[in-house]
Formats: sequence, structure tokens, C-alpha cells
Amino acid sequence: MTKDHARKNKAKHLKAKTAASFTSANAGTLHRHGLLDMSAAAPSPGTDMSKAAALVSAAWEFCEPCQRSLTEAVVDDPAAVLGLAGILLVVAPHAAPRNVEQIAALDRLQRTNMLRDCASLWWDYVDNKPFA
Repeated sequence: MTKDHARKNKAKHLKAKTAASFTSANAGTLHRHGLLDMSAAAPSPGTDMSKAAALVSAAWEFCEPCQRSLTEAVVDDPAAVLGLAGILLVVAPHAAPRNVEQIAALDRLQRTNMLRDCASLWWDYVDNKPFA
């Protein structure tokens, strides 16, 4: 494998892992936010909550570019959206979705708006700082 090919593969995997752009990953100019351990918020043990945790951290640090790209990465995963929507059980129990089917029934715009709102709510009601 050539050196350039290895670098492209590394950038491709980093892009998939962080939801950053390929150009940023390839150039090594990514910035990172601290991560919150959101494994307890996962609706099932196998749910990957790493991008959802990164979204909450980006919201906490008011990083709009990261929020946009991470929202796009998380919005199509109903289980991760449900995990983030768990904060609604604390804030507004009557409005909180209870299962993945309810999340999947929402259209993409509704899920995006829910993600944005829930990511902001996490730091209003959780004492943890996002740095692990």
C-alpha cells in the first residue's frame, strides 16, 4: 500500500468516525470537542452513542459547523435519536417518545429539530461536563 493510499484510508475512517469533512480529516485540521459518556442514555446496549455524545458536546460549546455535520450523521439513526430524546423524559414526560418506532415515524426535519433541541437541553439538566 502506498503512503498516499494509507493516508486516504486513515482520513476516510476518521471522517466516518467523527462526521467531519474528508478534506479536514485528510489535512489533519480537525478540531475536537470533549465527549460525554452517554452509554447510559442508549436505548439498547448495542447502540453507538459516540456521534450523539459529540453532538451534545458541540452544542455545549456552541460550535455550529460541528452541530450541522453531526446532526446529519445522527438523524438517520432512530436509536441514537431516541437516546438523545431521553432528556425529554425529565423535562416534558408527556412529549417524550417511548420507542424507536415513534422516532422512525417522524420525518427527517422533525427528527433534526428534535436532535437540536435535545442536544441543547442536555446541558441545562445534566451536571456533567463533557470532558471524559
